Amino acid sequence: MAPIRHRPLIDRLYRHRARWSARRLLPWIRPGDRVLDIGAGDCRVAELLARRGGCEVVPVDVEDYNTTPMALTLFDGRELPFDDDSFDAVLLLFVLHHAEDVEAVLREACRVCRRSVIVFEDLNLNWLDRLVFRGFHRLLYWSEKIPRPHREWTPDQWQGLARRTGLSARAAEPLGRQLGPLASRHIAFVWEKSACGSLAEAVA
Repeated sequence: MAPIRHRPLIDRLYRHRARWSARRLLPWIRPGDRVLDIGAGDCRVAELLARRGGCEVVPVDVEDYNTTPMALTLFDGRELPFDDDSFDAVLLLFVLHHAEDVEAVLREACRVCRRSVIVFEDLNLNWLDRLVFRGFHRLLYWSEKIPRPHREWTPDQWQGLARRTGLSARAAEPLGRQLGPLASRHIAFVWEKSACGSLAEAVA
């Protein structure tokens, strides 16, 4: 998601979000890794990871919101223009709840990764979580025309999606709130590539 130009407070908010995400990703990224950031938005997270983590980060998205010097690859939202096993890690940061075909997106992430898929999502466990989630995304739609989410899943539903896609759970860690006490709670999933190869062969 890109900040609107000439809006310093909004720009500062997106910088904060990028720093917040990058700090929480670094424990899962190794120096020298090749990392794919799907739905990279303004590419600030990718830029920070490349600089602080000593890794190569390739940002991709369906639209060009890039505000950095990084080279952004555009794709159709379904098929990634990369070979199988071409990245050590794949990032999906607050992306999957926006995907129309969430399984197709995750299968593509699984196909191109060698090691793990790292997912950040909103934590929807009760009515208050869902109320905050809906309100925040209505605000994003009103202010920046960011499409509303297609799903507001619980952690168990996200874990079920991973299993159906051939990924095994390595970690599921609460992340706190990115934007303060009145904002959504977040969770990180780290899913290992395990059965993707055999799954692809079975489908073929």
